Amino acid sequence: MLVGRSVNDGLTTTLEIEGAKAMWMQMGAPPMWHEHAPAKGERFHIEVKTTDNKTRTRLPYAIVTFNATNRDSGKVVSTILPPMWGSSGLHYSENSALGGDGSYAATVGVPSFTREVKDKGLWAKPAVFHFHLKLKGGLLTEVSEPTAAAN
Repeated sequence: MLVGRSVNDGLTTTLEIEGAKAMWMQMGAPPMWHEHAPAKGERFHIEVKTTDNKTRTRLPYAIVTFNATNRDSGKVVSTILPPMWGSSGLHYSENSALGGDGSYAATVGVPSFTREVKDKGLWAKPAVFHFHLKLKGGLLTEVSEPTAAAN
């Protein structure tokens, strides 16, 4: 389910949350391909897609951070989302338990990265995107635009 779409510093970032699901990924040392089934308690699949507005391409090789604070319980979830490939193309995602029912303030951070010399100033600082959502009974029940006080 789409939580929101935000535009900042020439990038568009989409945040989606759906039911947790198995993923095929490299794990261990040395990394080997395995199915990673959702762990006990992981109810949600967090998915972030960031697109460069100028070229309309998804950002590869990024280290995308996801932080969510449950405003009711104070529980904080903070993670780095690994890159994934799926039916929606390149995205960054992970299964999570989040912090239970409540209202959340979530941020997605997309770091600066190397560009061609002519675009050297583009995204010199990381872009941050803000989202607000509410979980009730383990379901996403509300999404809303951030307020000035919440930023």
